[in-house]
Amino acid sequence: MSRLAALFLTLLLAATATATTLPEQSSVIPEYERDSVVSRMRKLSLQPIEGLWQFAESGATIAIERNTNNLPDNGLMRYHMVIVNSPQLTITPGTIMGYITPTAKNGVYDATIYTDFDGGTILSLPKKFILTLNDESHLAFSRDNSGIRINIWRFLPYMFRYSVTYKNERPRNIDGCIRVFPESVNSFTQPRYL
Repeated sequence: MSRLAALFLTLLLAATATATTLPEQSSVIPEYERDSVVSRMRKLSLQPIEGLWQFAESGATIAIERNTNNLPDNGLMRYHMVIVNSPQLTITPGTIMGYITPTAKNGVYDATIYTDFDGGTILSLPKKFILTLNDESHLAFSRDNSGIRINIWRFLPYMFRYSVTYKNERPRNIDGCIRVFPESVNSFTQPRYL
């Protein structure tokens, strides 16, 4: 029984080692501007995930940078996602959108990202995501749906159960960002005319 307990504890520690916690609401880095971010990034040797990224769906631009101020306890490099430009004009540039940590697989990252917006300036409701760097210029987001689920409807008699369910056939890993800076060879998503 002690071997089973030790195995369970090891798995639990491994699962929480990459977990990055966020406060319940976002904070803002003061005076965070695109030009200063680009000039700071030009001076560094960037990791593959670092740079400016634009969401394909909304056009919002985020910066992914090393966060050397608050390294997690596990010693892994942590990156923060910061909003540089948003179609929601009430969201201040410099708002921290989430944190990213690398996984054991190259080009795959764990992320905790705020998923709700109060209509003002605050992001909230952090959720877990898996980010996949498909090539130099595409970063795909997929929701990390691991955990325990309980279907309460299974406890009710058949007469009271709903027979309609939601079906989602949208492929995974197609939602995400396209690299804006530094521009890579594969970053041409639109034809360029000379």
